[in-house]
Amino acid sequence: MGRKPSPIIQTALEDFNEQSKRLKLTTGSCDLDSLIGGIEAGSFYLFYGEPEILDLIIHRLLVNCVMPVKRGGFDAKAIYFNNTDYYMGKTIINPSRLGMLAKRVGVDPALVFKNVEVAAAFNEARQ
Repeated sequence: MGRKPSPIIQTALEDFNEQSKRLKLTTGSCDLDSLIGGIEAGSFYLFYGEPEILDLIIHRLLVNCVMPVKRGGFDAKAIYFNNTDYYMGKTIINPSRLGMLAKRVGVDPALVFKNVEVAAAFNEARQ
């Protein structure tokens, strides 16, 4: 049997320096960014609250993901996968809102539409 690798032990400073090098996505809200430090690549976040606010946050994060890194984005594709009906009647992204938010932050809506993948599996048959 093989040996288990030893856990990596590092100082708080080493951990801080490592974390500071990770890409961070702006949420589009200065208050939220200051509270959570932005959305860090490779991390998991759970947002809950009023459906209208969640809807806006989701749309904004999708747009921001496509933005260039120098503007607080990931310069990457975004995937929206909804496997629950997180509130009545809302299961798919609203393209009009996505386009409007893209224009508001100076990103070409066509670029956002090209780089955002959407899938919904809100019931057992679709899953």
